[in-house]
Amino acid sequence: MRLLALIFSIIVFSVFSYAKPLEPVVVKKNVDVVKRQIRVAVLGFPMLSRVPPKNFSTDKMIAYLKSKMDVVVADKPDIIVTPEHADDYAWLPLDQKLQWMNQRGEIIYNFMRDYAKKHRCYIVFATYRYRGDVGKNSWSNCAILIDRDGDCVGVYDKNYLTIGEMENGLIPGKDAVVVDTDFGRVGMVICFDLNFWDLMKRYADLKPDILTFSSFYHGAYMQNTWAHRCESYLLGATIGNTIDKNVVGPAGEVLAREHSGLNWISIDINTNFKVLHWDNNREKIMEAKKKYGRVLDVHTPNECGLLPVFSNDPKIPIEKILKEFEIESWSEYYQRSVKMRSDILKKIN
Repeated sequence: MRLLALIFSIIVFSVFSYAKPLEPVVVKKNVDVVKRQIRVAVLGFPMLSRVPPKNFSTDKMIAYLKSKMDVVVADKPDIIVTPEHADDYAWLPLDQKLQWMNQRGEIIYNFMRDYAKKHRCYIVFATYRYRGDVGKNSWSNCAILIDRDGDCVGVYDKNYLTIGEMENGLIPGKDAVVVDTDFGRVGMVICFDLNFWDLMKRYADLKPDILTFSSFYHGAYMQNTWAHRCESYLLGATIGNTIDKNVVGPAGEVLAREHSGLNWISIDINTNFKVLHWDNNREKIMEAKKKYGRVLDVHTPNECGLLPVFSNDPKIPIEKILKEFEIESWSEYYQRSVKMRSDILKKIN
């Protein structure tokens, strides 16, 4: 039965050919990165209700997405994050989903590009893209990073699709993707990805400043865990009215949570930061605070022994302050601890 459904889907796909398939082309850019305070907007809204294929409408979908983003653009966000399946109809059977993806082509994607350019912001657009590089009728669940010029500067394909997605023919990605923006390094993950430690480790090694999480489910404490282990903000954009939208800080602390049905969070964060551990750093931090005053913010958000520190002056990178006072970051301390343990074990074995 599954084979027959797939054959039928391919037939439908070939019959309903309305537009060029969505195949975003990444534009490589050299970006002047200035880590600083920025405004982030995290969206979470229901998918449009399922309709018969004859009622599929790119105009209605664009109007719907625009209505959600228009609420937050008044804040002049630096980045807007959309939830998973942002431009999909709810619970479409496979043949109709393929028909819709083929019908909308690049129309909605081009609208998102124009919107980002008009409002001079980055947008993470979670959608499906055609994988012509893999084979005919191949698609992936992806997140596309669009910059302030309306260019695609990064594409992340969901590495860990659900079994159901793979049974329906979606192609999993294999790369962790981090992109330099003008305010820091942005990585992207999607929904089921949050369950897999190897992917988290790969992102931690890439040292993002912000992870965007476009999802159909919340992930609960896994959001905090990813932020903590990657030493990164996590922006959780989730589908639906009743699933929380979150902004999580780089020590795993929840900075903002929306569960009232507003469908958005819009707050300021500071990407000019590092995460420290308390050990060996307390006196040095006090000395740095005496010198830099309000330029240096220090937080103790939880009981994990972690200490996020921020420079409020974009002209003074936090790394400069840490170097000046010989303050060790959490990742440096972690690696030193691992090495010391390994050296001791080598001696006694």
